[in-house]
Amino acid sequence: MTSLNVEHSIYKILPDSSQPMLGIELRDADRKTAFVQALQVQNEDFSNLVALIRIEIPWWTNVLGCFQGIFILHTFGEPSVPKPTHLEAFNALTGQKLWSSPETVWLETLGSTLRVKISAEEERFLDLRTGQPVPIIPNEIREETARFPVHYAEGSSHLFPLQKLIRHLTGQQPIGACDYLEFQDSIIFSYYFYESEKLKNDLLVVSKAGNVLFHESLQTGEGLGHTTFIVWRNQLVFIKDQVYLCWHAVS
Repeated sequence: MTSLNVEHSIYKILPDSSQPMLGIELRDADRKTAFVQALQVQNEDFSNLVALIRIEIPWWTNVLGCFQGIFILHTFGEPSVPKPTHLEAFNALTGQKLWSSPETVWLETLGSTLRVKISAEEERFLDLRTGQPVPIIPNEIREETARFPVHYAEGSSHLFPLQKLIRHLTGQQPIGACDYLEFQDSIIFSYYFYESEKLKNDLLVVSKAGNVLFHESLQTGEGLGHTTFIVWRNQLVFIKDQVYLCWHAVS
């Protein structure tokens, strides 16, 4: 396992859809400050990550993703109203705001084109880099380079057999929600349990034959994070103690 200390709490992991670039969303809850930052991946084993410029964004922001080196996000002018007021784009390399489109809701990214909603009845397509309308429907498909876990909330019918398997493999008693992903011949879990009266979050990788391949403590106590882990470019990418971005080969 290798890790990188990024100082602020990591809220989301945002793998770029087409480039060897990993975006992260950082938040400081005490100061109500938020940032996005991209890391360029220089080697397949992630042994050389280059941190790019850190871009400050409004606290009331939903970062949607990193696409072709561009961060796309919704901003909320009225925090009490759960409706975005702008769709904005930032260049991950320079930090420059590329464009801002009011009253625009992102639906999906199709290559270099965004499908958005501008009213309850009307959708349109925008150029990713300029924010300008594209007159025709793009002949592109959504690029999927990362694998995200399925989140099983407490009360889900799928949760009990997963908790039973984790208890059998680790001797720990899982509680609450669980994140689950099958990747090649591995099964990956992120789960919670109590130890010495403290809530803990662990990451567990097992083979489909039932052998433990990797087991790591992620955090003790309540956390801020949104993303637990992803699999991207044959690496298990996860957050440890809120401020460490870590990766471990799973290919």
